[in-house]
Amino acid sequence: MNSTNPSNPMNPSNSSNPSNPSNPSNPINPMNPQRNTLHEIRFTIFSSASSSQHPVHFQNSGNLSPYD
Repeated sequence: MNSTNPSNPMNPSNSSNPSNPSNPSNPINPMNPQRNTLHEIRFTIFSSASSSQHPVHFQNSGNLSPYD
């Protein structure tokens, strides 16, 4: 069904932006479209904007403190 982007069959709507699937401006998280939660969105923004300044740990644990 999504032959244009076989590496991501879970999100056929991502075909409009196949070169940058982690783009934080994308309202759908192509890496995990079934669980597009707030901390996943924030982690995407943090990791792309200031990962060197803020070592984020809450993408898995739910801990919102980047310094913990």
